[in-house]
Amino acid sequence: MDIGAHAIGACTANRFYWKVNKGACLLAQWSRDDKRFRTKLFDSSKMRRVKDGATLKIQFGKIVRVFTY
Repeated sequence: MDIGAHAIGACTANRFYWKVNKGACLLAQWSRDDKRFRTKLFDSSKMRRVKDGATLKIQFGKIVRVFTY
């Protein structure tokens, strides 16, 4: 998923990749049991350790890997 700067994207998957553009936000929703859904907002402007253009692997609302090229 690639979201432009100053834009908001949404994803409803348990696992996905996000190419970070500083200034973008991502609203993620997932479920482990298909009964209770959880939601989290990822704000790239607050992610100090993540560089612009990095790709993140997100699983169940947590960043599990950062790819920088």
